[in-house]
Amino acid sequence: MKEDESLFLFITTLESVSYIHIQKSLDVSIIDSIGCNPKCCTIFENKSTVEFYVANESALNCYTSAGRTKCIPIPGEKGFLKSFKNNLVLTLKSGKLAGFSGNFINTSIKGVPLSKMDSLQILTIDDKVKYLSFIRDVPDVIDIAYIWGSVYVFLACGQLYELI
Repeated sequence: MKEDESLFLFITTLESVSYIHIQKSLDVSIIDSIGCNPKCCTIFENKSTVEFYVANESALNCYTSAGRTKCIPIPGEKGFLKSFKNNLVLTLKSGKLAGFSGNFINTSIKGVPLSKMDSLQILTIDDKVKYLSFIRDVPDVIDIAYIWGSVYVFLACGQLYELI
């Protein structure tokens, strides 16, 4: 990660978030003792800064080389975290996001009600204004990809969603 003409490498494990300042030394600096599951971290770049986001059981945390800078409380087991444009896409495996409930456009996939499936929630968060811009129940997500300006959600049942 390039920040103020310095090169940093962020590292996450299940137990910690660390970084290495590549140009000064190869010493590992632990900046938080809370890590994350695989696929639950992402680099988020905007015009002025580069940030590293980590989604753990209790929150969505943001890091720079200075340490943790902001925290968005989102409880629950996370599945994926990806960034695109000014947004973060996050999946919650367990539980429901407090304060939100189910009036969604589609309530079934291939004729099976979502309430009968092992579903998770997919959230889109606008990082600039900390606004939850999209929330939806979906069955098992295999992956999330950002390609040519669109976000695609690949499901285990063989379906593909495009978030517009």
